[in-house]
Amino acid sequence: VNHVASPLVGTGTALGIIALGSGNALARALGIPTGVKEAVSLVKAFRTREIDAATMCNRRFFTTAGLGFEAHLSRRYNEGEWSGGVRGILPYVPLALSEFFGYRPGPVEIRAEAYNATVRPFLLTVANIDCLGGGTLIAPGASPDDGLLELCIVPRLHFPGALSLALKMLSGKVERFKGYTRVHTAWAEVIGKAPFTVHLDGEAFEWAGPVHISVEPKSLKILIR
Repeated sequence: VNHVASPLVGTGTALGIIALGSGNALARALGIPTGVKEAVSLVKAFRTREIDAATMCNRRFFTTAGLGFEAHLSRRYNEGEWSGGVRGILPYVPLALSEFFGYRPGPVEIRAEAYNATVRPFLLTVANIDCLGGGTLIAPGASPDDGLLELCIVPRLHFPGALSLALKMLSGKVERFKGYTRVHTAWAEVIGKAPFTVHLDGEAFEWAGPVHISVEPKSLKILIR
């Protein structure tokens, strides 16, 4: 979806989504049917919605991006050792348990509208929608067409805290987690010791230098139900 959507930004050409991914986050957020026939039938009705496109590290994303533990997990998952061809959230559970104790976040300075802080982030997620893949809540109420992004930050945690955070995310109560910070912003910058492991819509890569984040309001048209 990311690879097809990126060049369509600003063209007025509508994107159709058939939700066959492991997380289907964008389809879930827009209420797009998960059945192939139902998704294809949206072409006939041709009802569309314009959503925001976000940019980080000179690449576009449409659901979430991250620079914390979630980016590290995306990279390890995409390497294929843990996924074993199994789709969905299940392979992430043993992977997260295996990787947690060796994960050491470094300090970063985060700048955004009305926000400036230096933290060692366990999670540092930039959300255009409310959920990560599989329906895990990260930014309750986030809208993909409000011209804003949600900067979700959780500082470095010990294992009991990480377990509590995971349970609250899965149960839709992440905002009740002590230490969770959320910033509404149209732009942000993250500065720290390079390189960063980052992910955009679940695709992980390494990035050297400051991370600049911005949004293009209502710049992508998508077929919806």
